[in-house]
Amino acid sequence: MRPRVFPERNSVMSKNVTTSTALSKINNEHGWNHNVDLCMDVKTYLRNDHITQIGKDYSGVLNRDSDYHYTFTEGGLEKKNAVSILRSPHVYRGSCVNVVRRADGNLYPTFNRPKYSEGFGFQDFCIAAAKELIEASSLGENN
Repeated sequence: MRPRVFPERNSVMSKNVTTSTALSKINNEHGWNHNVDLCMDVKTYLRNDHITQIGKDYSGVLNRDSDYHYTFTEGGLEKKNAVSILRSPHVYRGSCVNVVRRADGNLYPTFNRPKYSEGFGFQDFCIAAAKELIEASSLGENN
């Protein structure tokens, strides 16, 4: 038995999907591209499940290995359990100096990279940074 060959496998489906449904018109307005791949194999590498569960969302990377083969690798964190931890939050943001609060509760200044020009040199940066440090020094008195 010879394998079937689909030379124009996407042309008919893409015309039907992209032009006929209201949902596809909305997605086209928002920049989504429709791709229909028929007869494809997907190999999955999942962390907790042996096979994909119906209706469950998985976050990860889908990689196209060849014409009809894809590999999906599940990411390290699930969306439900992912908690973003803000480390060293900024207390003061200036053009020359930022002040961050570390985990121990102390305030630490950090300098931004200066943007030198003909009218703004190293000495100008130092004076502007000193002014910002004086302005940010009031933060330490309240906390």
